[in-house]
Amino acid sequence: LVPVLAAAAATLVALRLLRGVLGWSRAAASRTRGVVSLVGPSRAVDVSRASALPALAIVLATSVAMVGVAVTDTIDRGSERVGWQAAGADVQVHGSGFHPDTVEAINRLDGVDRIAPLVVLERADVRGRTGTVPSTAVVAADREQLAALTAGSPAPLTVPQPKGDELQVVASGDIQPRDGKVQLHYAQSVLTAQVVDRRESLPGLDWAGDNFLLVDLETLRTQSDRNLTYPTTVLIEGSPDLGELRELVAADEPNAVVVDRRVAAAEQRDAPITNRTVDIYLIATAVAGVLALLGITFAVAFGAAGRRRAERTLRTLGASRRQASTVAAVELVPTVLTAAVIGSLCGLLVAWICGAAIDLTVLLGELSDLTVRPAAASVLVVGGATVVSALLATLIAVAVAGARRAAPVSETELLEES
Repeated sequence: LVPVLAAAAATLVALRLLRGVLGWSRAAASRTRGVVSLVGPSRAVDVSRASALPALAIVLATSVAMVGVAVTDTIDRGSERVGWQAAGADVQVHGSGFHPDTVEAINRLDGVDRIAPLVVLERADVRGRTGTVPSTAVVAADREQLAALTAGSPAPLTVPQPKGDELQVVASGDIQPRDGKVQLHYAQSVLTAQVVDRRESLPGLDWAGDNFLLVDLETLRTQSDRNLTYPTTVLIEGSPDLGELRELVAADEPNAVVVDRRVAAAEQRDAPITNRTVDIYLIATAVAGVLALLGITFAVAFGAAGRRRAERTLRTLGASRRQASTVAAVELVPTVLTAAVIGSLCGLLVAWICGAAIDLTVLLGELSDLTVRPAAASVLVVGGATVVSALLATLIAVAVAGARRAAPVSETELLEES
């Protein structure tokens, strides 16, 4: 119902404004002697009145198509985010601990651009204002390596800048600091940490638990007096051969898990319920495209008889074939082009309005907070296709009219035309 109402309102307002502009153009042209400037705007006003229904079809179809591509584009973006949430990078390897030589061998693999080793301590206790939060994961990373690797991801990770020997940490939401600080208990170490930022999750590290602290590796190593030289997780940027990577890490850690974000995103995108939803919206978009073409065709066809009569009259009065063809183009272009442009703009508005009512929770789970909106490329494709189709239909109509030999008309027909 929303697309219909929005399209109807936009069409009526646009055509009314168009007739006002054409009326002003006709009044201005009355002071000239050109055939095109005198006849074209008058014929364009008549076409805009006669083509209200086809224009509505064009606007409605473009709006529906824009909603369809908005939903499918949002599902694609959500699938990509699921992949990032699963891996935290292009590829992730995690296990109980990897020898430094294995980490270096991963870095030398073909297709690997850079890596960021992480040390994840999974059974730390954190004491804050609300008591002890047990089984907290302490994620330690080199801040420069992690920042460089996640810079292009949807959720970049930044390890706090150390201040001297004091731990600066990013904490999960359930950890409540006292006066901005928490106590970290791990093995025989008791460390005080300053909470400088909060995050709901760390992409790719859901397996470590809901509670976490993100800290600088070197500062943690110094403060805890622990070696921490065996990373438990390696984030990889690039496209290494997964079979070669699995073989390499299995030799060091047989239970190591390799996660590729592209594979995770494809699995999410290819799920049966996701495929069915995308197919429904793609079919709706295709039907809307057919409706838009029909609207454009009818908008051009409704004035065909009038164009033939006008052309014959102009030829009889001495106008050239080129002038008659130009008048035909001038009378068509304003209405079909306005409908195409307003349809694209109305489609964006309808997609924004309907986006709040479209629930993607079943498809994307916790990522359903994504705003339903089309990608810029899709907007250009839908809008551009509508505008180009309208202009092509106009050119074809003008070419057909120009190819027809206009026969002279009788005086009686001229009086009827007048």
